[in-house]
Amino acid sequence: MYDLGGLVVRLKELEPDFREVDEAAKAARRAISKRGYRRNRTDGTAKPS
Repeated sequence: MYDLGGLVVRLKELEPDFREVDEAAKAARRAISKRGYRRNRTDGTAKPS
């Protein structure tokens, strides 16, 4: 039998990060599904002026 206690402890430490990413993805999906959605271009891909 294998002892997975150490792995469980590590995964519990990492879980909040994954939850934040999941919640952000859900919020983005909700925003896109709403009418009048405008994409936020703060990722550096804005058109040069």
